[in-house]
Amino acid sequence: MSQSPLEVTSAPTATAERLIRFETPKDFQGRPGFRANLPPREGTPFRIIGGYGFKKVNWLRCGFSNCKTLHGAGYVIRNAAGLETNIGHCCGKTLFGADWHAMYEQFETQRKVEALQDVLARVLTTREATLKQARAAFDALQPAADQVAKIVATLDGYGPVKRAFWECVKQRGSLAYYRDLTEDERAMAGGQKAVRETKGHIEGIYAATVNARELARTLKFKVIVPLTDIQPEALLAMPYRQLEQRLREYADMAGIVQQAEVFTEDAAKFAKPLNWHKFEQFCDASKVRMDHQGYKALRTLAGTL
Repeated sequence: MSQSPLEVTSAPTATAERLIRFETPKDFQGRPGFRANLPPREGTPFRIIGGYGFKKVNWLRCGFSNCKTLHGAGYVIRNAAGLETNIGHCCGKTLFGADWHAMYEQFETQRKVEALQDVLARVLTTREATLKQARAAFDALQPAADQVAKIVATLDGYGPVKRAFWECVKQRGSLAYYRDLTEDERAMAGGQKAVRETKGHIEGIYAATVNARELARTLKFKVIVPLTDIQPEALLAMPYRQLEQRLREYADMAGIVQQAEVFTEDAAKFAKPLNWHKFEQFCDASKVRMDHQGYKALRTLAGTL
């Protein structure tokens, strides 16, 4: 059953009435223009003004007098005379034919635009706070990176220490090694020749594996610069597909700031003297062969010299 052609636009204008998300049947059944038994040809064109999705206990019948199909998800539509009723997707295709497709496409376009504009509004609302957080993370990142680089350079300066350290990195910071069993232990172990021993764990170990320079660059050019240069009017005027792509970039910003903050926290843990005191014990117990300079470097890091 086909109606007169609908007036469809490619996207809603800035002054278009916003779509409504109806939470319960009463939200639209109590509206002045609502009719629960509307004749299908009662005024055209129709336009979808909102949608709903209810649990089975709140399912209801189609509002058109010649349909009455029971459904739980659908739309509220309004005709040119201001009368409204509810309809499901399948009912819409059956009653309106090709016109339903145009009506639904207009609804979907507006829904996407509004969703993106809502996200953009949140971005703009939190912009200054995010920018402040990003700048603080950037300022803390460089000294933290310098501190990590200095420790790694000290460890890398001595071959045996370097190999032992990067082996611990592979073990996610675990200071573990295998040692031979004593005679008494072998007698009780039933032929086992070695046992795994652990001397602790290096905190903040991941700071040593992060490319801090690249992280700082990412933080600056993917968060700080875009937020500083943001032009709200230009963004709001973008087609929604282009806006969608831009908002994906903004959505990634929180993760980038968090990475920088986590790096700074890890760097502080990594620089604790206790780490290197435990690492020296590990080197002794696992028989890492070091010269005097290697021991001196570790004891400097451990704060015992």
